[in-house]
Amino acid sequence: MYKVAVVDDDEHWCQAIKRFFRYRFDVTTFTDPECFVQRSQEFDLLLVDFVLLPLFFFEPIHNGYELVQFLKRHLTQPPLMVLVSGMIDAEDHYLFPEADACVIKTVDLDVLEQQMFRLLARRSPVPERCDEGRAGLGA
Repeated sequence: MYKVAVVDDDEHWCQAIKRFFRYRFDVTTFTDPECFVQRSQEFDLLLVDFVLLPLFFFEPIHNGYELVQFLKRHLTQPPLMVLVSGMIDAEDHYLFPEADACVIKTVDLDVLEQQMFRLLARRSPVPERCDEGRAGLGA
């Protein structure tokens, strides 16, 4: 199962994403971008909100796109990164070339899921799932 990180200061949106994708992705949410940065190598894909509280890690990071740029510069194998915002969508992707995709926050979650799987399929095969036998038992 692919590991997905969601970085957004809106805890309700984080929980909605986690709940919607719980059977298709291993989702971890972060309302604090600094906590995510410390674990960023663990994930296959990142959904990051464009509007973040400023973060001062190794360098100042003022928004989700600057976090994307930071990770691309500092990680040897960064996760795929999808920039999410209420103000931008796929047509604006050219403004943020280091993001692997851009989606508007009001996107239908089924459409977001398809886009996530397309991005992940280009990168690697599906990771094995350790708990296959327990999937029907509430795991």
